Amino acid sequence: STSKAPSLAFGDESEYRRVMEVKRNGSEDLDASFSMRWDTGRLYLSVQVRDDVFFQESSGADTWNGDGIQLALHAFTPEPGNLDHWDYDVALTKAGAASYRQMGPKGTVPGPAPGLSPRIARDGNQVSYELELPAAAMGLGAFRKGMGIGFSLVVNDNDGKGRKGYLRWGDGIGAGKDPSLYGLVLLEE
Repeated sequence: STSKAPSLAFGDESEYRRVMEVKRNGSEDLDASFSMRWDTGRLYLSVQVRDDVFFQESSGADTWNGDGIQLALHAFTPEPGNLDHWDYDVALTKAGAASYRQMGPKGTVPGPAPGLSPRIARDGNQVSYELELPAAAMGLGAFRKGMGIGFSLVVNDNDGKGRKGYLRWGDGIGAGKDPSLYGLVLLEE
């Protein structure tokens, strides 16, 4: 069986960070919500984005420069001082839906992240991202009720003149890499 959380909107001005001097034109410019469900083997993430201009010209490690999402995760485990975390980019590129692992625990090589199985659909200004994250991809045997996961989600915004800003749920990924700033997701039924 799987568990599902309600959809969480994070498109208000307090969640937007400008990168360029170009101002955001409210939720009509960029808006987002996400939901997550889980079973023992996987986390399932659904992100719904409304973006007035879709622009993604990059691939691989550079997709964060265009429209797309970034997510970072850290599983709280019994090992003291365990700061292992994973940082992924997911985007609709010219070649189709793509995922890229920017970082992971020590020794992890950046590269494509096929385990996420991204499905991305675009209809006008609406973009839907659906992906699965296997427990094994986070070094876990299984997900379980009561488990805490540090989580951060970024929705990047590029209208064709560079990354102008992003919406964020949690911190520690958009402006720098710091898992101590992630939000907390508690797995419940």
